[in-house]
Amino acid sequence: MHQVALLGRASTLPAFGARGALLVCALSSSLAACDERSDAAEPPSAGSVIPLPDLAPSASASRVFATSWGLELPRRAAGPRSLVISGARVLRVARDEVEAFGISPLQRQSSEPLPGARFGLALKDGAFVGLGTRELLLLPNPEHKRDEDVQLRTPRVSVFPGSQLFADRREERDIWVHHPFDSSLYRYEVAPSTSVLLPMKEVVELKDYDHGAFAGLANGSFVYSVGKQLYQIYPGGKAKKLGDLDRLCAKVWRIMPTQRIDQVWVMDETGEAVRVNLADHLRVSSTLSSPEAKSEDGAAASEPAKPFDTLSSGRYIARLLVQRGKAKRHWTLVVDDLAGKRVLERALSSDPLDDGKAYDDWIERVTKNFDLALSDSPPLVAVGGPNRITLWDLKTGKAQRFEDASLGAPSNSAR
Repeated sequence: MHQVALLGRASTLPAFGARGALLVCALSSSLAACDERSDAAEPPSAGSVIPLPDLAPSASASRVFATSWGLELPRRAAGPRSLVISGARVLRVARDEVEAFGISPLQRQSSEPLPGARFGLALKDGAFVGLGTRELLLLPNPEHKRDEDVQLRTPRVSVFPGSQLFADRREERDIWVHHPFDSSLYRYEVAPSTSVLLPMKEVVELKDYDHGAFAGLANGSFVYSVGKQLYQIYPGGKAKKLGDLDRLCAKVWRIMPTQRIDQVWVMDETGEAVRVNLADHLRVSSTLSSPEAKSEDGAAASEPAKPFDTLSSGRYIARLLVQRGKAKRHWTLVVDDLAGKRVLERALSSDPLDDGKAYDDWIERVTKNFDLALSDSPPLVAVGGPNRITLWDLKTGKAQRFEDASLGAPSNSAR
């Protein structure tokens, strides 16, 4: 309508000539464009819904992850493990079952179902206890031929993330549980029961405990740390302070027993470790040295390898060390005897699933095949997990390796 009216007016204005006609035509075109825009973008009526832009990623979009090579792995907490050497066999807890492997050669011999299997521990006589979500599974030491050595399934014990379990050093069927949120130790006997939970046998309170390290000794006492101080508590609850560990530079991380009831290994958070005499004002009997860390080009690294896990068996102490790199994580297994003499040192290959990407579950993926197991008799050390096991003879240094058929696929968080 605007265009017709304006053209009509232009014919009545001859005084403007050709220049005026061009001006009127331009103005009429602009008004026509405004009409078209107003018709296409009418305001929404009351109650109508204005669609929002689609923010969902397209099917072809891929998630970008930061690198994990430079990230420091947290130290593994003390407690039960998924890999145990017990009674001249290797036991692995995985996939709702407990698998038993022979050691000569290293091969899978049997398995027992255990719903919700999480971890296990060796008892004083070499028997094995696996912990599931609904029950405990006790597998006797096959080297013993006693009538009472039979396989058992008993009620479970309460455990929480961070709970520690370890075998009693005096009673063959007793275990101790410590939870991360209190200062008590709970004792249980692995025996048949009609209860939903395994009945509690004893409770021991740790005086002044600040959730540091602790260990049980063969005489029934416990040694635990408060900062860099050591305490010892005996059956019945009598506790005494043993002294300060001035030799260490950082807070105590692990305490581990030796063959003697008056000596323990103490390791701080930097990996420095000493063997101290409890009855002689914590006199240091021996120390542990760490191998020199190397960078990718073979030169001495600016940052030393740090402890990821450690374990003692009485005669030996084993350590898993890890060092960050620009394009690789370097793992080293080190085993020493009581005098601090090096028995075994091996560089370990990284997990094939460790591709350097910081997935949501990257710590679990990187470390799941680096569980540590150690034995005095026979003298063996093992590193492994759900996909592989490597077993070394500490007398000869020879290694055996077991590989599962396939590695686990990346989790949903990694896709």
